[in-house]
Amino acid sequence: MSPTFISLLCFGLRLGQTMEVDNGLLSKPHLQVLPAPVVALWGEVTLSCILPPDSDLHPGTFNLYKDWDPKPVDRKTGKRTKADFSFEFVKTEKSGNYTCTYQKTSGSYKVSEHSEPLQLLVTEALPKPFLSVTPSQLVVSGVNVTLLCKGPIQGVRFALHKEGEERCVGIRESIQGQAEFHLIHVNINNTGNYSCRYDLGPNSFVFTPLSDLLELTVRSEEDPSSQHTNKTEVYRFILITLNCISILIFFIFLLRFLSQQYTKIVTSHGQIPRRFPGCLCLSQHSCSPYNPGSPQEEPEYIQTNKRRQREMTVPDCEDPQEIAYIELNKRVLSEAQTVIPSEPLLEPTIYSAMARHYSTQSH
Repeated sequence: MSPTFISLLCFGLRLGQTMEVDNGLLSKPHLQVLPAPVVALWGEVTLSCILPPDSDLHPGTFNLYKDWDPKPVDRKTGKRTKADFSFEFVKTEKSGNYTCTYQKTSGSYKVSEHSEPLQLLVTEALPKPFLSVTPSQLVVSGVNVTLLCKGPIQGVRFALHKEGEERCVGIRESIQGQAEFHLIHVNINNTGNYSCRYDLGPNSFVFTPLSDLLELTVRSEEDPSSQHTNKTEVYRFILITLNCISILIFFIFLLRFLSQQYTKIVTSHGQIPRRFPGCLCLSQHSCSPYNPGSPQEEPEYIQTNKRRQREMTVPDCEDPQEIAYIELNKRVLSEAQTVIPSEPLLEPTIYSAMARHYSTQSH
């Protein structure tokens, strides 16, 4: 093998190694947006593609891409560490995911990786975020509380506000659309209503609504007011229960009393108690239902007539008139049992005189 061939072979190896290194990828740049990833409709926004601090400064070109389109949206060329891509009077079509790259234009060709994607949103108003608390809305003093604010917008900071205070409690960068606010060793002064919103900076004209209020209550471990409140609730529950029991007992006794009174009224009239009476009598003479199966006292005038009938003697004669008188007298007595006379019956002496008179005339 000739020395010339060996020299050419070594030169080719060195040249191949140099080209392989020169064609290597550069460190990926960083893409940021000003004033915020959310811009108002017809507003202005600037996207800056920045080289890493350890990069060598070479003349090159910065390329801006949107939604992974291989054709760049815009490009800037020059010997600098960053390139600014500014847009004015933006419309909603500018919303999307942006990345940037850097490539050398002098010497060997080198190109960087794509930057991390950045989401740009062009809108007039943002959706309302949501605020939650851990471990609970009611805590004792001395514990740690975490307020979590989350929303659908990526890469936007969140600000936490307390009702009644002008300055915000804190501002945090969002990670995957949410930010945590830690309250260490809370005390009674931390009690209040909290809300959160997106923070787009003072120059943004996008409407950022507050989340719904979240009430946080911090009490001491031995809070006499809370103990008094708990005792009051227990006493109130006991009082309501006793009142309900008293009302129930009253109605039971009332029903029993009415039932006994009705039984007494029906029994006093010689009736078998029924569940639904047909007549409630206030007086024995005003209502007296007929019940053939029950014993009833005979009226006084009937008893008197029966006694008088027993005292009267029938003469031992076969006179037809006397027999007719006796039959007539029996008929009168039977009618007197069914018809209530308006006047008292005649005395026995009157009946005896009338009998003697009829007997004398007949003879």
